[in-house]
Amino acid sequence: MIPRAMIAVVALASAAHAEPAVDHDRAVELFEEGRRLMTEHDPDGACAKFAESIRIEPLAAGTMLNLGLCHQQLNHYKIALYWFRKAQIRATETDPPLPLYEKEARDRTAYLVTVVATIRITLAPGTPPETQVTVDDEIVRPEDYAHLEIDPGHHVIVASSGKLTFRKELDVGGRGGQNVTITFGTAAPTPPETPEVPVEGNGRRTLSLYVAIGAGALVAGSLGITLYEKHVYNDNKAAAIAGDVGALDKTRHATEIARDYGTGLAVGGILAAGVAAYLFFTSSETVVTPAIAPGQAGAVVTGRF
Repeated sequence: MIPRAMIAVVALASAAHAEPAVDHDRAVELFEEGRRLMTEHDPDGACAKFAESIRIEPLAAGTMLNLGLCHQQLNHYKIALYWFRKAQIRATETDPPLPLYEKEARDRTAYLVTVVATIRITLAPGTPPETQVTVDDEIVRPEDYAHLEIDPGHHVIVASSGKLTFRKELDVGGRGGQNVTITFGTAAPTPPETPEVPVEGNGRRTLSLYVAIGAGALVAGSLGITLYEKHVYNDNKAAAIAGDVGALDKTRHATEIARDYGTGLAVGGILAAGVAAYLFFTSSETVVTPAIAPGQAGAVVTGRF
């Protein structure tokens, strides 16, 4: 490869042999500022200066080469390859040609193609031939689909054809290698899952189950209190008849508890059972049908929770 100092000399020579520009002196000034920034290890700033210079003198092969150099230092291999290839071609077009400069660009190109990341773009069967693909708003030529050079990082791939649009975000690292298939979704998309909402009938049946359980608890409580107070009453009955005032109070208290609480709970359980039955039989999915057989008659209740 050519020493970096010689690259600067060749670059300036190529700029001098380029076609006259509107502001040649300004282009050279920007070029020299870019070279200074390169020596100060500021490739980002150098790229900015070279980019301004190339806009003034777009045929300056030396500026193209240096744009490739600064982008290579920034690991922008795709962009660096673009400028090295342009510089290589431009070196053969200058008068006189610049063979050393052409070789430098060619050698750097040969190296970068071994390290640049690539992706593959595939058009799904049936994709309209006029489909246009862009990567980060840059149009991709169809001949590059199979081996598209790209820099590492986050990218947005968009394909469009009339009203049809495809969009994919892609993170590229290392050598890349991903395959992106362009498809406009001819198959109907799968609708998103929605939470199941219980129908009214199912809700009533579920509620009837809870009410029935509550009714059973009330009846069980009533039975438990009644049996316990009956046991207290029986234990003190004989002593109360014999005139024991304490035992008499216990029998009276047991009778009152059984009457007030035991009966109250029993009535509550019966009412709750009625409510449960009402909710169940008025459910929209509960069906009551008569069942008649020889010697018997009845009804069949069908439904599910």
